[in-house]
Amino acid sequence: RTEKINIALRLPILIFNGLFLLYFFWVVSKFSCSKKLGALFVLLLSVSPILVGISQIINPDSFLWVFSGAAIFSYLALLRTREKKFILLTALFTGLSLLSKYTANILFPIYLFLFYGYYFLESGLFEKIKETREYFLKGIGGLLGIYAGSLVVFSIFMPAVFVKFKYLADGTFDFPGFKILILPLLA
Repeated sequence: RTEKINIALRLPILIFNGLFLLYFFWVVSKFSCSKKLGALFVLLLSVSPILVGISQIINPDSFLWVFSGAAIFSYLALLRTREKKFILLTALFTGLSLLSKYTANILFPIYLFLFYGYYFLESGLFEKIKETREYFLKGIGGLLGIYAGSLVVFSIFMPAVFVKFKYLADGTFDFPGFKILILPLLA
């Protein structure tokens, strides 16, 4: 009986994570401009023993790797393509990551790091001050939109935040240990 229950609970998680590989193929192909690289990424991701194993455990980590990975790759696609749909996708997947585990708050400093890192790696594109200013203004606006959107997604799927603000704070910007980590991460 326990085996049947475990299959009934694990199989949907495994199927969901397996189908989500299609999204990874699409988003990696978008930001790398190569369908071959997207296919190679999905192939390597789908045979990773750690990810296959975590996909079979009834645990929030099963969804954390999917949603946080989708959020990071969506943000990379935003940096590369500058398409506004990736702001919405990054916000959606960040919000879902926050719902699966509060440690997903680490995504916000990662976005900031990627934002500045992309600028310095692609600095040949931004030789004029006007273009640099525009990049930073749009980028900061996008980051604020992602943050606000992820809070909205978190709030919609965790309606208790409308009763007690403490639940929103605990699940997002005020989780235990974040205050200790924020300064070193930002530095």
